[in-house]
Amino acid sequence: MTSKNLGRLLLGAATVSLITAVAACGNQASPAGPVTGGASVNGSAGGSSDSATTATDSPVADAGSGSGSSGNRCHTGDLAVTRQTAPGGGAAGSYGELLVLRNTSSRSCTLFGYPGVSFVGGGSGQQVNDPFVRDVGTPMEATVAPGGTAHALLLFGHPEAFSTGSCQPVQVDGYRVYPPDETTAVFVAAPQQACSVKGVGVPRVGVVQPGTGA
Repeated sequence: MTSKNLGRLLLGAATVSLITAVAACGNQASPAGPVTGGASVNGSAGGSSDSATTATDSPVADAGSGSGSSGNRCHTGDLAVTRQTAPGGGAAGSYGELLVLRNTSSRSCTLFGYPGVSFVGGGSGQQVNDPFVRDVGTPMEATVAPGGTAHALLLFGHPEAFSTGSCQPVQVDGYRVYPPDETTAVFVAAPQQACSVKGVGVPRVGVVQPGTGA
């Protein structure tokens, strides 16, 4: 092989290597950032029982229904989410709370379906057990005026009703809540004991309804 042909061969190989390297760089995925769910105002998952702050992680529950007036939907940033004791307390062997969603924006907006709710703990927004299970109910569109509220009922079993081994109760900090059809959550402080074993003692969440429920 002549030196001229050898030079052409080496030049061609170098060109192919360069194209391959550039293509590999272009296909390399950017590293995902850390998940920071459950943060409160001061950066922890603690706070008062009615505090609620925005988190930016992906939902762990199917929060929405895909129905309702999506063009006028209440977004997470429009809402302040708090909790209060449910009237009547709950059914036999369980107790209830109301998740109250207040419209803090200057426009009326709508909520339709179920919020996505899960326990978080450890001071870091770490999910505990499975997301709350949807209770039986018929979704309805709730139009919430500025300053108005809607609510969803939460039903809990008592962790002490389960054997210690099957439940393995732990202290949780509160709830991570996704309003219906939203992918940004808020943290609601609600310190309590909850089962940590997947599928055991998972609370139920009802459809969003107009008003406070009080």
